[in-house]
Amino acid sequence: MKKWPYLLTVGLLVSSATLAADPAPSELLAHHQLIGSAGDQVEIYWAVPPRAQGKLPVVVYIHGVQGEARPGAKNFVEGGLLEVSAAKGYLSIGMSMPGYGRSKGKADFCGAGTQAALRSVLSRVRTWGNVDRKRIIVSGVSCGAVAAAMVADKEPLAGMVLISGVYDFADMYQKWHTPDWPLDPATMKYIDDSAAADGTPENASARRSALSNASRFRSPVLLLAQGKDRIVDQEQSIRLDKALKQNGKESTLLLNPEGEHLISYEDWAGYVDDFARGIFGR
Repeated sequence: MKKWPYLLTVGLLVSSATLAADPAPSELLAHHQLIGSAGDQVEIYWAVPPRAQGKLPVVVYIHGVQGEARPGAKNFVEGGLLEVSAAKGYLSIGMSMPGYGRSKGKADFCGAGTQAALRSVLSRVRTWGNVDRKRIIVSGVSCGAVAAAMVADKEPLAGMVLISGVYDFADMYQKWHTPDWPLDPATMKYIDDSAAADGTPENASARRSALSNASRFRSPVLLLAQGKDRIVDQEQSIRLDKALKQNGKESTLLLNPEGEHLISYEDWAGYVDDFARGIFGR
């Protein structure tokens, strides 16, 4: 994955308070925390487009499962995703899932707590004075795509870009327990523990399976799937795309036969930009 420099080291602002002020154009990169549902702190980073004026379109990015350090959305800063996305004209926000970065709460493999955190971020961002509330896009990769898809029937968004996501948890969970789809032991334990915390397999699946909500999606969707992905079966995206279209929803599926599970940050920002321009240009 390509690494990019910080936007501007001296522009990094850190606060332990709740997010109270709108991001100003002079704040090239800001880091704050906000208070989400149930009093949990949800960490966000953001980057504002250079010379930003007027109401801005927004992209909220959500990471996937990370290693033991769990830096959360800080990777979007250090890897340059927010910089590249902001340069394309978007107020670009990275959210750390609960249990990652400085976000509080238990990491739950994109379960109910993560979905509530995402909704609290969206709720707060809509109060910012320089945000165009009709032009907010959410984009997640892997576990982040699961969480995003699970709020697609609840949030009035301009669109979603979902990359390498799981949309039928029961199906993929079963596959992960076979030799054909092996995960590393630490990740498998994390998923097993998160599923067990939901009480029953049915509950665990219902809280992570957007496929069953396909008839209620509220915005257009771009789905990206990778042909050489050995973590998530591309059939997950194919099936969701089919279900959305059968229910009269707007869905575009892009299959990269040579792609693996993750894509570069530069490519990610590019897919989001192309999708957004198509949506906003109507």
